Amino acid sequence: MKKCLCWKSSHIPSICCEIDSASFRSQTGSYSCCWTFSVSCLPRRENDPYEFFERPSQISAQDHAITEGNLWLPLKGLSSEIYDIFYSLLRLSPEIKNKTLTWLGRCLEAGADRSKLWNNEMSEMFMSVRSGDGFALNLGAMLLKLSKPFSEPYSQKLLKVLPTYCAYDAESEEEERSLFKHIKGLSKETCLVPRPEGMADTKREAFNFPTECFFATHRALTLGFRVVNERLARLSHDLNGIRRVFEDARANGGESSDVVMHLQENMEKGMTRFLSLKAALLEPDTLEQMLRFHIASATWLCHVATAEKLDKFQTLSLPFSEHGNERLAFVPEFMVENICDCIIFVRRFSEKSLELLGENLEHLMSLILVFMGSPQRMNNPHLRARLAEMLEALMVSRESTLLSDVHREKFFHSHPCVGELVPTLLHVFVSIEMTGQSVTFEQKFHYRRPMYIVLDRLWKLPDHCKKMKRLAKEAEANIECATPPLFLRFINLLINDAIFLLDEALSYMSRLRELQLQRESGAGGASATQAQGNVQYLGMLARFHNVMGTETISTLAWLTSGITSIFCHPTMVDRIAPMLNYFLVHLVGPEKKKLKVKDLNEYEFKPQGLVQNICKIYDHLGSPNTATAHTF
Repeated sequence: MKKCLCWKSSHIPSICCEIDSASFRSQTGSYSCCWTFSVSCLPRRENDPYEFFERPSQISAQDHAITEGNLWLPLKGLSSEIYDIFYSLLRLSPEIKNKTLTWLGRCLEAGADRSKLWNNEMSEMFMSVRSGDGFALNLGAMLLKLSKPFSEPYSQKLLKVLPTYCAYDAESEEEERSLFKHIKGLSKETCLVPRPEGMADTKREAFNFPTECFFATHRALTLGFRVVNERLARLSHDLNGIRRVFEDARANGGESSDVVMHLQENMEKGMTRFLSLKAALLEPDTLEQMLRFHIASATWLCHVATAEKLDKFQTLSLPFSEHGNERLAFVPEFMVENICDCIIFVRRFSEKSLELLGENLEHLMSLILVFMGSPQRMNNPHLRARLAEMLEALMVSRESTLLSDVHREKFFHSHPCVGELVPTLLHVFVSIEMTGQSVTFEQKFHYRRPMYIVLDRLWKLPDHCKKMKRLAKEAEANIECATPPLFLRFINLLINDAIFLLDEALSYMSRLRELQLQRESGAGGASATQAQGNVQYLGMLARFHNVMGTETISTLAWLTSGITSIFCHPTMVDRIAPMLNYFLVHLVGPEKKKLKVKDLNEYEFKPQGLVQNICKIYDHLGSPNTATAHTF
């Protein structure tokens, strides 16, 4: 990497010649500018080895941190040099500027398949290294630097970004030049809302550099940062699975068995890849600029969605205006996905970076409030659920002791529109069930888990707690309406989820016990490998249902501590009381022995916690002086 830092402006003439050539090769082509973009701590070609973090289990976390720091310095220098070169190219002449932007557009077009679903749903542990990761990350870093002049909230330069850029593609090189539109393929992307039937074709107009740079940067982040981040998440999941298999194999076969040694070698290789990918994504200078770019993007999205005219920013106020809904038919979903992925990643790996944004964090809350509860502004319920996941990432963790967390804590109290946060969150919670699309239970509960966490925290904040109680009273007053009120739909889904999850969890625990007893006695007829596979598969399902069932019952427990009347309504009592009785009998009655497995913690099975929360619900609902309270 260090050799590339000697690149200076003296190389600009040679790069001009390369960009001037008619042959646009792939990202991994032989041109020197392509080679420079490919320099990274990640392998450049499929068969190249990882150069850093070798034998990671034998090195301390402190040494890994030192290696990261040693990598970040040249990566920062490299991205700065690349930026200087391309900034100079863009200023040399209109002809060179056009050819430079055309080259960048071809690079983004060549990498389009990187973001395809089929290219991102494979296990990361045993696949070969993909070429282009370093190139895509460096391209994104360079474009982030070019976007810096309009990476501030409410920047006047941000007003120059036109939302219709993605409405159509240029049809020729001449049109690319005349319309200032060099990025292809964006018109095929799914947008925030579908285009209304009968909507007239968008008038072809000339764009400008801020518009092109803005969308090119988002496209590059989709193909670079998001793809590598998704692979990092899958790799982490795969490593956790292999670690569990490794622990089981070591317990059964000893440290020196061939299976154990093979698994250990795979874990070492996987951790080397994990640490290398993480280091590439965490380069501080690029990460800070990306966060600022996404904050600016959030203000732009809210402006496009609500402003009557786009020539000046307006202060958000309730109720949010619907003026911009049609404009959102040209705004790609990947812009919001980029923002969510970045914030969730930063929360996991560099939480302190969020606080460096200070009061600008409130613009992310604005984005959540404007879009998360509105199908008219964001049609995709899965994307609205991602906003809920980002909201959970913005909350200060309970374990945090940082005094600097004040900004994240503050906007849950002081944002001018935060009073709508609870109904917005309940709306997206309910909408996951009502999508009309095929949504697996696992996917649905993956979406809902962060919502449980956020709702729990909001319940502890007086203003938000009052809002929930107000919604509950409105729901009870309209409980017989043909269209069920929002809060009624919410608690109905909670009860449905609790019944399904706990029933499935208890069933899986019972089957796990049977399999464990069969293995111990040698019965069952299955081979040791097959039996182990059955236990692991059932264990995974049991763990998932136990976690989500526990959180659902916990949510009902704290909710009924302050809201009781609607739960004691005759139409609700007949559902809640039998559910509580059924699970209490299975958890503490004669049948409980069927749930006893070797290690309850391994499967996240916490019967004591479940019983405590069920008893809390009994106590909460049995205390009011109502005609149905005796049922509890």
